[in-house]
Amino acid sequence: MACRLVALELIGQGKNEYVIESPKKGQPVNTTSLAHALNRCFVGNGIIENFRPHDLRRTAATGLARLGYSNEVIGRVLNHTLNGVTAIYNRYQYDDQIQEALEKWTELLENETLAQQKQMGESDTY
Repeated sequence: MACRLVALELIGQGKNEYVIESPKKGQPVNTTSLAHALNRCFVGNGIIENFRPHDLRRTAATGLARLGYSNEVIGRVLNHTLNGVTAIYNRYQYDDQIQEALEKWTELLENETLAQQKQMGESDTY
């Protein structure tokens, strides 16, 4: 429950272009601050040892593959650029596919969180 509150606090209300905004309005949170907050939540509570924020990217990429998304779409979600000759010719931004993939990823996480809460007998309130 405490980790969920930390996550909701970090994510904010979506009132700007950043998923996680810094206390300095209009700027993204720096990676050191994010790492410290996540470590307090996960490592400090004995949930995960040796957690790194980069683990979230790996988890998301693996989850999107599990949902059936191509490496190309997963790479774009992770903001990777295309490589090789194809990158010279393919200028498509994949915005619709990225949005769909992230919506499906969110849905999967919400469903798994609810299932875990029911299993543990927790409230499903956020």
